[in-house]
Amino acid sequence: MRYQSMDSSKAKRFIQLRREGQEPALDGFVDTKGSGPEYPIDLVQKLRAELLAIRLKYPAELKEKDRNGGRFEAEACEKVHQILPFDAQVFADSGFWVWLAVTQLSEIVEWRHGGTDRWAKLLNYGIGNRTENLVFRMWLRADLVFDQAAEDPYWLAKRGDQDLWRSHVFRQDYTNVREFARALVNFQCLPEGYRLHPSNENGMRVLAKRIKRLRANIVFEFLSTSQLTDLLTQQSAGLEAAGNAK
Repeated sequence: MRYQSMDSSKAKRFIQLRREGQEPALDGFVDTKGSGPEYPIDLVQKLRAELLAIRLKYPAELKEKDRNGGRFEAEACEKVHQILPFDAQVFADSGFWVWLAVTQLSEIVEWRHGGTDRWAKLLNYGIGNRTENLVFRMWLRADLVFDQAAEDPYWLAKRGDQDLWRSHVFRQDYTNVREFARALVNFQCLPEGYRLHPSNENGMRVLAKRIKRLRANIVFEFLSTSQLTDLLTQQSAGLEAAGNAK
């Protein structure tokens, strides 16, 4: 499939020019890769319209670390996953996600991570780290815990806040195991709130350290969902519950 891609250096320069008040032409900044039919730009535009519509439900400006930003991602990730047609070659190219964020969805990125007195960090465009790209982050959130057998396949993706997903899912290699990612989010996110204290005092962050140590000796890929849940229950013994947070 033929698709658009933007490398980090070109994206950084493009954003810099735009922030200086210029309207740079895309020629020279965007590369075309692949072969065959073109990636459907009409669906990319549909996604943009859907995300802008969801944004209207939230404040016009978000504060730094605003919880509404996390709520937006929890709601919007379903649309990203549903609308963007999956193509392994395209999705594996970090430049595709940079192109999406910079040229198609910059309004969303700046609203989510910027403000009247600050620009969104370049990381949120995927410049320097694909996993920090807002669009890729939302797609990955929905894809990792997608539950095809459920009435709502995105029920798990709608749970949890930014810290859970960015610190304990996206940035941890053990959550590359989909069953483990599902088990972890389901374990931590109770109907009434988090199971473990989310800070690093004696809660979720300590559990993450324990899991990392186990990963060196246990092949999570061979464990069932119930076994992974049992493992999480065992490793959370003695840790501070969220309801007891001080």
